[in-house]
Amino acid sequence: MPKPPLLLPLDIDHISDETLRIVAGDRCLNSAILDRIARTHYERIEIMETLVRNPGIKDETLLFLYRIPSRDLKDVIARHREDVV
Repeated sequence: MPKPPLLLPLDIDHISDETLRIVAGDRCLNSAILDRIARTHYERIEIMETLVRNPGIKDETLLFLYRIPSRDLKDVIARHREDVV
């Protein structure tokens, strides 16, 4: 039986902007990781714009983001996810 590939840990708190943007847009990524990105980097609008476009993000995570008192974040969600607003 072949060994599974070795996976490196992903440190969401200390990740480069470009890597974070790629990860946030990954359509195959586990929704728990998307939620962690949202809760860790919600103040970074450019990352949240990529994240809210990801179809794998759960409604609960979008609701968390929408409840944050940020007009910019609400605009991003409204622009890309009319089903939540």
